[in-house]
Amino acid sequence: MTICRKAIDELQIINANGDVRICGWSNDNFIGNIFNDDIPAIMHSDRAAALFKPLFDKTYDNCPVDQCPYLANQSMDEHLISIDEIPDYPKTLLLAYEGICNYQCPYCSSFQHMIDTQNKDLTVQYDNLAKRLEQVLPHIHHIGANGKGELFCSKHILQLLNSWKPMAPASEVQVTLETNGSLFNEANWLKIENLGQYKLNVMVTVASFDERTYKCLHGTKTSLDRVFDNLRFIKNLREKETINYLEIATVVQELNFREMPEFTKRCLDEFGADCVRLRPINPAGGCVDKNIAWFWDVRNTEHPYNGLYKDVMAHPIFSHPKVLLWSGNHDSSLGVHPGKKLSNIHSVMAAILDRDDLLGQLAERMAQTEICLYGLGLLGKLIVKENKGVFQIKKILDKYANLSEYQGILVEKPTNPCHHAVLVTTYACFGEINNELRKKGFHGKIYNIFELMDGICN
Repeated sequence: MTICRKAIDELQIINANGDVRICGWSNDNFIGNIFNDDIPAIMHSDRAAALFKPLFDKTYDNCPVDQCPYLANQSMDEHLISIDEIPDYPKTLLLAYEGICNYQCPYCSSFQHMIDTQNKDLTVQYDNLAKRLEQVLPHIHHIGANGKGELFCSKHILQLLNSWKPMAPASEVQVTLETNGSLFNEANWLKIENLGQYKLNVMVTVASFDERTYKCLHGTKTSLDRVFDNLRFIKNLREKETINYLEIATVVQELNFREMPEFTKRCLDEFGADCVRLRPINPAGGCVDKNIAWFWDVRNTEHPYNGLYKDVMAHPIFSHPKVLLWSGNHDSSLGVHPGKKLSNIHSVMAAILDRDDLLGQLAERMAQTEICLYGLGLLGKLIVKENKGVFQIKKILDKYANLSEYQGILVEKPTNPCHHAVLVTTYACFGEINNELRKKGFHGKIYNIFELMDGICN
């Protein structure tokens, strides 16, 4: 059996409650809780089997291309491993549960987690978590740590790193440290210099090498000169081979994309990076209103600066073997601005409410009455309530719904194919939905309600 390495070889502890997940890039990834079960029980649970199945099947149902660089760069085959059975312990354990940071990056996916924990005394939970982890850590070959914030602010995780005694010989042990670089100086390094005996990977994320942009994107008053000094200190450790691999990363977005060629060159030439990782922004991950966050994503073909972004990213430096374009240079699937999206949805809803015959006209235009409805948002719910027997809705398909039924109609994820026509009611990339359904074996015709409405109302 072969499966993605990150799925079977890596677990993450992501909060003080002890929640455990597999790959953080996937949509559906919570696998258990370390306070409720030990790691072997979690690895062999029914929940784990359900998450592993699409990965063994290579369907990658829960793996969005925008989040997974393996899929985006069509390199998944390079990251598959062969196993005969599910192991009791993963090789890698990522410690990302403390939620403390000296930055306030508005686009950070952990921002809300840090807000939720900043005014709570979680010392007891962290101590209990450390006791549980003491049973696990000797079995681990590779520890990754970022604190789900800034590593060098995460004192409980630093204590675990300092005291870790793996059963494997040092030559077989790895450590990966993720940091924003602002506190990675000699004094803090001495707190965990014991990690230098292992294969040590360091990943430093810096939003910009421009002072003003840097402070804006990191929400900090910290001088960029301090980060430059620390990067030189880290480079020195790399040259001494105390650090075995150095990655400098950034999140590409509207405010910094113009500097990416020069940023990349400095990372390689001045700071000695083994890899420069350019990760696309996830506008849904931060703390800012989605109507504002939409403007961050310049990969979006609807963005006014998308053409300029593509010109910048055509620079030859991005073909350097040490540069990883996380997105594989794919366009983002974000689509039109949320305001325009909502306006179009409301227009269709108003038409359905104003015209008693509209659903009948839809059915006539489709030449279908037996359908599956895709999407249980505002529009999907309205169609169910206003249907009055025009359509025989066999089931409702929704990737994210927590309901098992709505108004007496079965609700399920679009994983079980059927031969009925599908009426898509979500305002998203119809082409992607169509391809996804075809891939999963849906053989009936697939209709976009917004295109149908253009034909009826015009």
